[in-house]
Amino acid sequence: MAEQPTEQPTIASGKNVLLIIDPQNDFTDLPYEENGVVCAGSLAVDGAISDYKKLVKLLKSVDDNFFSEIHVSLDTHTKEHIGHPGFWKKTNDGSNVTEIFKQIKCDNDEIYIEVGDNNEKIYIEPQKDDLKAYAIQYIKSFYNKDIPNPHGQVPMIWAEHCIEGTVGHKVNPTLKCELDNKKNKDKVTYHIKGQNNLAEMYSIFSAEYPAESFDGYNYLLQNSLVYTGDHAENEKDEEHATTYEEVTTKRNLKTERNDELLEQLLGTKDNQNTVYICGEARTHCVKSSAIDMLEYAAEKQLDQSKIIFISDVSSPIPNSKNDIVMRMTGSRNNDDENQNAIDLDNKRINYDEQTKNYGAKAMTTQDIINIIHKQSGGKSKKSLRKQKHNKQSKKGGKKANKYNKKSKKGGKKANKSVHKK
Repeated sequence: MAEQPTEQPTIASGKNVLLIIDPQNDFTDLPYEENGVVCAGSLAVDGAISDYKKLVKLLKSVDDNFFSEIHVSLDTHTKEHIGHPGFWKKTNDGSNVTEIFKQIKCDNDEIYIEVGDNNEKIYIEPQKDDLKAYAIQYIKSFYNKDIPNPHGQVPMIWAEHCIEGTVGHKVNPTLKCELDNKKNKDKVTYHIKGQNNLAEMYSIFSAEYPAESFDGYNYLLQNSLVYTGDHAENEKDEEHATTYEEVTTKRNLKTERNDELLEQLLGTKDNQNTVYICGEARTHCVKSSAIDMLEYAAEKQLDQSKIIFISDVSSPIPNSKNDIVMRMTGSRNNDDENQNAIDLDNKRINYDEQTKNYGAKAMTTQDIINIIHKQSGGKSKKSLRKQKHNKQSKKGGKKANKYNKKSKKGGKKANKSVHKK
């Protein structure tokens, strides 16, 4: 059952901002071609290409000035990220971890994953010994009932994805072409997230648990154990740029909530923007980003109805908690609440007990197009352009007629002068 269209969003004050989460090749479900080579996403989300096509249709359908800003987040990792096999080794023999799509669990101070039909425990630890104490703190946090887990995510070992400098990191060409065109190019800002090896950062705004909050982090930072990528020489953290090429030269190790970016997107109580959020994946990076916006809006007493989830431009990762609409709006539908979802093995408080009564909205691309269509008096973008063109033509015609009248008048005067002579 699809989400029901909600009431018309208020777009009279502030700007309309589009936030696209991680529309990258490694999350793309259909093969794509890059420099003549056919590639496939390493962490493909079923439905991603369809999502991109719907978003392109929306961008083509709305008025050129409808979205004042377009922000694009980019998941950005190294091979040694804590969510990749390369961070870990097997405790018993020191061999590399090759298992993927495994939840990382903790038994006292021992970290493990479960494999096989019998859920055999395989104990793991960081490849680098200096990271062992940190890793225990970090994984245990997800299972500690006394530590809030607002995003409701779990620690995982994923397939390597969105490695900086790779084709998989790039924005999928289905969408990139539209972002690069003359209409949108000057509105787009790209943001990098996830470069800090020591924290899973699904949200564009914050990590699940900020790395800076754990004991010993400064020592790890000073000893080059936080980042092992291509931009270690960068002296400061920068997370955004106006082109993909420029942002991929940046380094951003900050994982604490980025309130400056939240204010930029949402605006202030006196001049609040309407933010439309979509992208991949619905169950992880989109949901965590939306929850951060809602938490911030609640703190700043902003109107949460101006945070709108574009529900048909976002697809879930299977066997994950697909409850973004319920988390954002309080309503449920058949897509929500996958009963087989990973849910912290009931070691945390009941998930619904963490849910707050947020007042955001969920809309499809067609809902948004219909609303804009209604606001323009039932006229399509094409007819509005034609109307504008006709007005300009009539205006030009009036000027031409006025000029012709003057010319005729001048001609009469000239003829009169000739007769007099």
